Amino acid sequence: MSPIQKHRHLQFHVEAYSHETYLLEQRLLKFLKVLEREHRRDPEIKAIKELCAALGEFVRGAFKKVAKLRSSHVHEARLTDKSIDRLGSIDLYARALGDLGARRHRITRLFRQFYQAEYLKSRRSWKKWIASGNVATRELLDKYFEGLSPVILDEGRNTIRYPINLNT
Repeated sequence: MSPIQKHRHLQFHVEAYSHETYLLEQRLLKFLKVLEREHRRDPEIKAIKELCAALGEFVRGAFKKVAKLRSSHVHEARLTDKSIDRLGSIDLYARALGDLGARRHRITRLFRQFYQAEYLKSRRSWKKWIASGNVATRELLDKYFEGLSPVILDEGRNTIRYPINLNT
């Protein structure tokens, strides 16, 4: 059994990250719907609905790029990225040259070194992308819950603001 190529491993992690980010987006949107439903008898329902609609647009806008990346690889084919696809091509050449035998040994070794160098560049780039995505997600969550605080907290009494149907 051959080992998993590094570029396929990298691709898997990028796909998994985009999927988990998509799940977070869907859960944040679902929470807004639950809040609207639970507060439907609240005298402030109009303001709550407006706030939830604005926060929903904010969440969708913030996750737009990741959602597009995820939907393309989930609904069409595997994730396509120039750097990962290029690594696949380099790996294929190195394997093909390796099958030709010992006289191509030096060229195969050069392709393997080239593959490793390009893999590290690509991995560094994706690592940076994911790290910046995590920072942006933290900021989004801070703003999301800051925006929701008037709906879920009674700051005047320093308590949780339960829906009216649960207060009885």
